[in-house]
Amino acid sequence: MLDVKTPLSKIHRATRRVESGFTANPGIWAYLESGVLKNIVATTSQEAVLKIVAGNASSSIYESQDIEVGSIATIEGVARMAVDTDGYQSIVGGTGTTATATMAYATAGGDDLTVAYKTTSATAGSSAYSKPADMGKLRFALTGDTVVARSESFSGGLLEYSTVTPHTKA
Repeated sequence: MLDVKTPLSKIHRATRRVESGFTANPGIWAYLESGVLKNIVATTSQEAVLKIVAGNASSSIYESQDIEVGSIATIEGVARMAVDTDGYQSIVGGTGTTATATMAYATAGGDDLTVAYKTTSATAGSSAYSKPADMGKLRFALTGDTVVARSESFSGGLLEYSTVTPHTKA
């Protein structure tokens, strides 16, 4: 679930071309390469141009019409949003496929957030680990990650955040 808290104009909602086989849920992030939106897969380096997906690809012909014609809506620019576990990573640790710890987001917010892109890490159990199903979801930013958002609050399973101008976490 994606709940956009900021009123958006047409300039904030862009339609992007997608690669064949693109999968989407509102609230996940994808990356832009050569004008085409692609799903984030496990890599050793983070993609540079990240976009929030606003559309859906499901079995419903109404929800996935955009994907059928090879495009999907994204949200551009700075906005306030809220997501449930469809949009944020909730578990970490293990080998990236087995959860060993629950990720605890601060209720008061203020944490830098990045997009999950790794399923392995040099430090076992660190928050750099993500399950493959969590690729493209928000998680805590670590040193060297691209910060794309800042958390505002976490309550009732909803993470509220504001997007920021992307920058590298020092």
